[in-house]
Amino acid sequence: MASTAALVAEPEPARRQRPRHCPEGQYVAAVRGQDSFNRQYLNAKLRYYRDFRTRWPDLEAWFTEPLVERAGRLPGEPFQRPSFPTSHRVRTYLTYLGLQGYATFDYPWMFAVGQLRVHDQAALLGIDPGTMTLVEEAVALGYNRLSAKQAMHWSVARIVLRNGLTDVADITGDHVAEVLEAIRLFPGDPEFASSTRRRNSSTRVRRRAGSRTCTSLRRCSSIAARSPSSHASSCRRGSRR
Repeated sequence: MASTAALVAEPEPARRQRPRHCPEGQYVAAVRGQDSFNRQYLNAKLRYYRDFRTRWPDLEAWFTEPLVERAGRLPGEPFQRPSFPTSHRVRTYLTYLGLQGYATFDYPWMFAVGQLRVHDQAALLGIDPGTMTLVEEAVALGYNRLSAKQAMHWSVARIVLRNGLTDVADITGDHVAEVLEAIRLFPGDPEFASSTRRRNSSTRVRRRAGSRTCTSLRRCSSIAARSPSSHASSCRRGSRR
């Protein structure tokens, strides 16, 4: 069973493979199998996917594009009119690639895009990363349930896409430390700074929330590994800050 104690275990070296597209028939079948959505929506997903593959037949080339183009929609832009729609409209496909082991993703991109519905995509694929196990353990340590759910979903989504994981039991303390460091460095990223000079308050709020989220994740995992019963009160105090 997955445990927050696993978050402080020794990590295996990250295995980064060359990012690649999955076979077209595989993704088409996966989308067509989502029969809970209307046909118009599914057809649009496939159209956006094909536009993306036409623009970047070699997925590795997409990773070399400027961050602003890969992010697709800049802070403050209307959802319907992003600056770079080809990248913006295929986030579900990119998430699919991550969950299926075809690519891992960099933190600057995952921070820049804001919303990533990784858990929704995982559910469509029949994958349960075990995030709710971490939520329940955080609640047992004194965290508010809604806050814990939001925190764990935000953190786990990005850690799994960064490291090619599908189970929270494989997340380590080093993984958490890496994302915290990425959050700290992100505002100073040259691409980020140059492309978001009109950055609004919502961007700053998301950054602060991400840092608090991962700090809470690290604190709770460390407490759980030492002694949940004796340190629950300190976790409760931390969750109120």
